[in-house]
This record gives sequence, C-alpha cells and structure tokens, in this order.
Amino acid sequence: QLLRQMGDVFEQTLYIRDLRDFVESPTEPQGQVALPAAPLEIAIEDAEFAYGDGPPVLSGVNLRLRPGEKLALVGENGAGKTTLIKLLLGLYQPSAGRVLYNGVDGREIDPQVLRQRCAAVFQDFVQYQRTARENIGYGQAEALANQARVERAATAGGSVLLIESLAERYDTTLGRYFEGGQDLSRGQWQKLALSRAYFRDAQVLVFDEPTAALDPRAELEVFRQFLALSEGKSAVFVSHRMASARVADRILVLSQGRVLEEGTHAELMQRRGEYARMFSLQAQWYQQEAS
Repeated sequence: QLLRQMGDVFEQTLYIRDLRDFVESPTEPQGQVALPAAPLEIAIEDAEFAYGDGPPVLSGVNLRLRPGEKLALVGENGAGKTTLIKLLLGLYQPSAGRVLYNGVDGREIDPQVLRQRCAAVFQDFVQYQRTARENIGYGQAEALANQARVERAATAGGSVLLIESLAERYDTTLGRYFEGGQDLSRGQWQKLALSRAYFRDAQVLVFDEPTAALDPRAELEVFRQFLALSEGKSAVFVSHRMASARVADRILVLSQGRVLEEGTHAELMQRRGEYARMFSLQAQWYQQEAS
C-alpha cells in the first residue's frame, strides 16, 4: 500500500514540475494581426539570425514557400537548416530582415495563429507519456472526442496498425513513466508524431530530419508517406541524404548559413555545384557499401 502511494505521489510530481516550468516560462510578445483564411505563402527576406551574442547562424537568407509547394532543405551539419525552419515557423524572429506570412510581418501576427496554420515533426520529436489518442491529438484537445478524425490521422500517419495491436487501442497509455504503460520503438513513436501532424490539419507541414536514424530505404519510404500527408498543403523537409530531396518540387542548398544553390534535382545536377558534389559522394558511398 505504501509503495503504491509513493508511486502515486511520484506520478503527480511529474505534472507539478510541468506546471511550474510552464508558469515560470517567459511570456513572448503577442502580435495582434489575424491572418485571413487564404492559403499561406511564406517569404523570408534578407534574414539574419544569431544565438545570443554569438556569430550569425544565418546571413542574407531569402526564401519563398508558395501554397502547395514541396521544398527540400539540404546541406552539411551546421549549415543552418534547423534554424531556418524555426524562422519559417515563427518560433524564432530574425535579428535582421523579416519573415512575411501572406505579406504580413511575422512580428505583427498572433503566434497562436501561426501555430494553428503550421505543424512540424522534428528530429527530437516528443514521446508523450499519455494515451495513443492523446499522442495524436495534442494541441487540438477540443477534437479528441472526434473518433473518426483521430482514426483518419492514425491511418494517414501510419500508426493505425500499431494502435489496433495495443491492449486498449487508442486508450492505451504509452511510455514507461506510468504503471502499465506500453513502450514503443523509435519508429513507432515517429508514426504517432506523423499522425499528430496530420491531425492538426495545418496548411504548412515541416519535417526536420526525424529519420536520421533510419536506413536510406526506410527514410525514403517515410518521406513518401510525408508527401502523401501533405497533399494539397505546403511542405518543407530537411534531410542529410540527397536521394530523399529528389521528390521535392524545389531544393535549397545551405552552406555556412547562406543559400548557396536553388533549383530542382535535375537543374542542380546539371550545374555541377555543391549539390551535385554531395549527391555524387553519397551515391559512391552507397555503391561501395553494396559491393
């Protein structure tokens, strides 16, 4: 009995810690402008960004994401890809330049409006220690009772077979924090993260290298699934594997915080620049591994 009570106390302290962190977090400036319901076009103009007093991580970056476009960001580690993604999503504000959403400066827009329009799956995606249903519906709690919508998201994200195999299906507690929780593999958690992104019904989907631990064939399959999820939406995905970028409408090559090249896969290969160099190096490596 005593051990059970101690376990209950530990469980509650997890929630208290989350509440304290939330209450003590700084309040960000709130814009007032509400975006119209039109398809979202995002333009980054001459953006620069630095972390604190450090050197610029991004310099002179220009980017335009058109409604329905599929854009790939590639480049070596430290090129600034993830930072650029966070500028695009409005999670960071540029230290110079601006980010426009349908022509409106992001600083003037209510952050909650942007978060409703965009959904992201990051490399360090969260593994919520709650039920499968809540894992899919986080951020849209008012829609959790809509079973049909939850099931559509599970199907689209590839998690439906996993959920149907669980003892209590959508009401199964996941993770190892709580007694009776069902832990999952990283790939299974990833499918829940994809389902969560679909559940948000956002206009812009972002996929920031969450497949880094997968082999190339598995990664390509996940990217194809992501493109299916983003049908009719804008999509941005980051990958360190050039082969995955071929499915994009347009590719941006970043190097040392700047956009070095831009174009389709075929166009960039014809230019024989940095993209072609990286693609050829990776192709040679895979051929050597296969031989």
